[in-house]
Amino acid sequence: MKKLPFKLYVIFSCGLLCALFSYFLSQSNNYTTKELVAVAEQRLHAKEDIAKSHLDLISNALRETKPNDLFVKYNGIISDLFKNEGIAVYVYSNDSLCYWSDNQPAVDLFAYTNETDVQLIKIRNGWYEYIKQKTDEKLNYTLVALISIKPEYDFENRYLNNKFSKWLQLPENTKLITPINYLDHAVKSKFGPPLFEVYREDGLFKSKSSNTYVCFIYIIACMLFLWALFLLLKTKIQNDIVFVVTFSAACLVIRSLMIYFKVPTAFYNASLYDAKIFANASSFYFSYLGDVLINSAVIFLIAALIYKVPKGVSIQNKFLQL
Repeated sequence: MKKLPFKLYVIFSCGLLCALFSYFLSQSNNYTTKELVAVAEQRLHAKEDIAKSHLDLISNALRETKPNDLFVKYNGIISDLFKNEGIAVYVYSNDSLCYWSDNQPAVDLFAYTNETDVQLIKIRNGWYEYIKQKTDEKLNYTLVALISIKPEYDFENRYLNNKFSKWLQLPENTKLITPINYLDHAVKSKFGPPLFEVYREDGLFKSKSSNTYVCFIYIIACMLFLWALFLLLKTKIQNDIVFVVTFSAACLVIRSLMIYFKVPTAFYNASLYDAKIFANASSFYFSYLGDVLINSAVIFLIAALIYKVPKGVSIQNKFLQL
């Protein structure tokens, strides 16, 4: 019996390590709704700090500057705040709006100035966190900051959608629930009570960027396993035609099992397996674009092996050498 080459063990071991590393990395790429809420809340608090700092900046400026002069004094500093940070700032004198940093979420906010200092409000086409701050009684100005949480359009298209603001890092198909029913899934303000509840029907969420790394390592593992299979069969089978047939049959069986059991799972969480983007087919072997690409690569490899079979030797003579 011919001894298996040491290289075969090394390649198989490397493939096994890659597969195990990918598996544990994939298992760590599971986020519950509670964990997503914790991240969103942390990022919201950072936005609230930015909003509060700008409210303090304007409040101090109003001691020496009239509201109308703020447009010139803070042009470019606060005027781009909504575009860059999703935060808009307003100044009211009694019931009159006398300064605004952005007119995109422009509404009459005076109706809210007598309510709580921090709350979630829905105005026009979106949900915003409303933060109110008053100057001293001598100036008698009311400052308001709006932090964009989630748009709420009646109609959606490729330009308008109802996803949460990107900086919250909440995935698609996540819903904003108010009033709050489940406190563990509620996003709380740094300055006040819980604002809204996050609801997901999809269960555990997997980060697409992390899943891409997992898929890449899984592909390396599959290539190493395929190489190990090639070396194993090459060592055991000397006949070229029998080798190609056996290798092709082994690839068919392995791919059939992978597709039937949908392994590795990370592949089926990737964009190439997303039926919403690339649709799908009723074929067992070519249901998704990812399967089409993998199967095409395997078929190309087998075709290359067939092409390498020595020419001028009949199949009958090859079988006679068995």
